[in-house]
Amino acid sequence: MGPFEVADAVSLEALAEQGASLLASPAAVAERLFPVLEVDAAQARDLGHGKLLALPQHPDAEPVAAIERGTGDEHPDRLVALISVRQGRGRTLVGFPIEQQEAAE
Repeated sequence: MGPFEVADAVSLEALAEQGASLLASPAAVAERLFPVLEVDAAQARDLGHGKLLALPQHPDAEPVAAIERGTGDEHPDRLVALISVRQGRGRTLVGFPIEQQEAAE
């Protein structure tokens, strides 16, 4: 459906045996559905606090997936928010906060 192929689907049996690690991450799914804006840690924090981002070079678009790139398996890419970019400003439409356990690390 859309950018997803039936061949990529996970069977219920495999999911029951191997768990959620078989599923695509929210960041990977968002990258297939929306334009992407890569954000750094400070921008991710600002979006999480509802602040506007100055994005003078970014074209107007909505929604845009704001993704903070990870550094590997222990810190994978993270979908920070879906944002609206208008007149050089990025505004959070919906944010995806990090888990408390991840925030403490």
